[in-house]
Order: sequence, then C-alpha cells, then structure tokens
Amino acid sequence: MAVYMRGDVLFDEYSLSSVLDTQTRHAKSAVFRIDADELLHRPSDKIILDILEEYRLPKIYLNQNKITALPVEDALVDVRGDFLRFVPNDRSTYVDGVRISLRVPYMGHSKLFRTKPNTYGLKLPRGLVEENSVVVSCQLPNDVLATQREEAIACLRSEIDSIEKWLGWINDDIDKWMTQFGAVLESTVESRKTDILEMRKTEAQLGVPIERDDAVAATYAVPVPKRRQSLQPEARHTYEPFEPEPCISEIDFGNIITDIGKVLAMFERLAVTHAEAREERLRDQIIVQLHSIYGAGSAETFSKRGKTDIYLPRSGHAVFIAECKWWNGPKAFKEKVLPQLLDRYIVWRDTHAAIILFIRNRNVSSVISQAVELIRQHPRFVADALPIGEVKTFMLHKNGDEDRQLRLALLTAPIQVN
Repeated sequence: MAVYMRGDVLFDEYSLSSVLDTQTRHAKSAVFRIDADELLHRPSDKIILDILEEYRLPKIYLNQNKITALPVEDALVDVRGDFLRFVPNDRSTYVDGVRISLRVPYMGHSKLFRTKPNTYGLKLPRGLVEENSVVVSCQLPNDVLATQREEAIACLRSEIDSIEKWLGWINDDIDKWMTQFGAVLESTVESRKTDILEMRKTEAQLGVPIERDDAVAATYAVPVPKRRQSLQPEARHTYEPFEPEPCISEIDFGNIITDIGKVLAMFERLAVTHAEAREERLRDQIIVQLHSIYGAGSAETFSKRGKTDIYLPRSGHAVFIAECKWWNGPKAFKEKVLPQLLDRYIVWRDTHAAIILFIRNRNVSSVISQAVELIRQHPRFVADALPIGEVKTFMLHKNGDEDRQLRLALLTAPIQVN
C-alpha cells in the first residue's frame, strides 16, 4: 500500500488504570487536608461534590461534525518496506510526495490520548494531539497520488474512527471509575468524620481546656459576645464527654433508601393488591419494614407545622423524615407536595429526607422526569447529589441558611394494573 500514516502513536504511554488510581489517592488526601471544624460543620454531600468537581476526570469526545482539512503540503515520503519499489524495511528511502491532513476537534483532557484503557485493540492509532484538536495525517508519493487519492482519504477516515473507538473504551473505564470514586469519597469522608468525633470525645474527657486555632475556629463557630474577665479565680471544670448532634451517616441514609426501595418493588410486583390503596396503607407497610430494622419508626408524627408520614428519631430528634404521595400531576407536586415537606415539616436541624411517589400513570418515565425537574427548579435547590443505586438525590439548603443543607431522595413506585 502506498498510503503511509504519520503522527505520534496514541494510547500507549500510560496505563489509564494507574491514572485513575492516582486521582483517587489525591482526592482521598484532599479529604484529610480539610480542617476538622470545617469537616464537622459542612454537610458531607457538599464536601463530596466539591472534591468530585475538583478531581473528577471528564470523559473525552471527538466532534466529527467539525472536521476540517489542512492544506495539502509537499512532503518527502519514506517508502521503506514498499516491495513494489524493491525497498527493504531496514533502509530509509525518500521520494517526493504530499501530506494530507484532517483536523478533528475534541472535548476532554489531552492526557487521555496517551493512556491505555483496560480494553484495547492490537493496532494503535496515530495522530498529532494539540490543545483542542487532533490532527490525523497520511503521506502519499506523487507517482500514485492520482490513483490512490480516494484510498488515502478513506485511510484518514478509518484512523479517526479508530481513535473514536479507543476513546469509547476510555470513557467506559471512566464511567466505572466514577461510580466507585463517589463511593470511595463518601466512605473516606464518613470515616474521617468518625475519627474526628472520637478525637473530640477524647479531648472532652481530658478535663482541661483544648488549645485551638482561633482564626480557623472563627470561620465555622457562631461568634459570642466577649465577657468581662472575672477577677475571681476560676473553678476547675469537669468536661462531659462530647456528644455530637443526632444525625445519620450518608451510609445509613443509603441503607434506609435501599430498604424503602425493597418495599416499593413489592408494591410494583403486587400491583393488583396495592393499586387502589390509600397513601396511609402503603405508608404503614413501609413503616413496618423500617421499624423492624431501625426501631422507633413512626407515622403521622408532628414536626414543625404538621404531621409527617415517616419519622425516624434518635435522642429526641428526627434523623430521617419522608412524605408519601400519589402523583397527581406537576402542579400538585410543585404547589402541594414540595411545600408540604420542605416548608411545613423540615426544620433547621433536619439533614435527610425523602419523597415517595406512587405512580398510576403509564408514562412513568415522563412523570419521574417532571418530578426531577420540579425539584431542580425549586428556589432552595443547590445541586444534584450522588445517586443511591437508581434513586436520584438532591441537595437543598434551608430557608435563609445556605450553609445548612438537606439531602433529599426521590423514590418512585409505579403501581399499574393495566
């Protein structure tokens, strides 16, 4: 063949697995660089989302709709190995020819062109990687240009398709890594918080004041008026063991959502039994499941300005509340369901909640999409949070306090007879 591909060999310098492992290590290290007071005061999801945004590796894509051709240039073509010219493989022999090049824009990190994915082909593509594009080139001797021009163009297109296939393998690896990455960060943040709380308990039992960095503490602590210094000698204080504010971990929240999901799956499977049931009857079955696992779960429990459907308390405070509703259209969801939970039931101290939607409609996907968009349009919406399996979750701030956030899960149960 008289067509000679030119450019750097791609996807052969680093292992993509090693690059992703390095990103994970750096992200975990970032958790330990966060000041302890900040880690305890800020919601875990907000910390995780910030680190994800900093260390995530975006996928990479070619934009073949924006391919442009570079001017055809004169070139000296090395025809070594061309048996029709009787040129051996071990000797460079140059003839006059041309270079034909196509420029393909891409979106993503250029370093990924140098990484080898877990799945790969035997033939490595070639190209010249620039800041926002990759140039694919081939050379053709002048004496065959007229007869093999179309073959050369086909080779360029084939090389671009090959690069896109390799990028697809890379993106598959990044997708799998991102799923694990979120779980690793969540576990690291929760483990770090637990360790810090244990250290604080130890400090509280020492019986003497603890030295702190006032500059850091002032950032996260509520300022208090300075008191006039007493002239009387201070009595020695006995410090009580540190008791953190009642709250469930993100892992426990995930377990609760998963356990509710098992009950909803039963509703969906036994639709004939549950399709005409009132919300209260369906709610009671969820309560039975949660009570058997976590204890002390209750229904119709007073919170703020109403009675919430599902209420899990610890030490006199709710650590999880949920509202159960049949879907009655986007207007009802926006004007009744969301305000009922967020304005009437959620208090400043609450950090985890859920909306459980029972759906009779046939167009279930459309209903879920509408509910998701209405949550995102809510004035207190902050960001999408990490999903729990297939359950979408969201971060919302408290009314008037953007530093106090709530993680809200949206669970859905299609209960259809027909």
